[in-house]
Amino acid sequence: MSKQILLSWLGIADLKAAGLLPNNADEPIGDGPILGALKNLSFDELHLLHDQDPQKVTAYLAWLTQINTIKIVSVPCSLRSPIDFGDIHQAVDGYLQKMTREQPDLDISIHLSPGTPSMTAVSILLGKTKYNTRFVQSTK
Repeated sequence: MSKQILLSWLGIADLKAAGLLPNNADEPIGDGPILGALKNLSFDELHLLHDQDPQKVTAYLAWLTQINTIKIVSVPCSLRSPIDFGDIHQAVDGYLQKMTREQPDLDISIHLSPGTPSMTAVSILLGKTKYNTRFVQSTK
């Protein structure tokens, strides 16, 4: 059986769910998209793309591992902007290429809920055209 991977961006809603960013009282965050997906679906590993402050990422990973025992692979990315299609494409394509080259039999699902609409668009295009992936959405 192939290893089941969830590839996801770390989004603002996830940081808010962990209490690492302020949250508006009228904005229900709950568990955040990532933990929401992990509570409802089964994966062997979470590969987490991120371009946030390293201290916040470390704190988020510590928070998540207190709640869920999934193996987490942290994937720092350098984006000029969270809506820069070129940088996002380079990050996602480069990482998927590396993963599939090293382990061609991986069962990869891309989480579409966290991150920006640009991250979602690039992920869908790559996942549908270049890589054999599935998609997960945990929030509307």
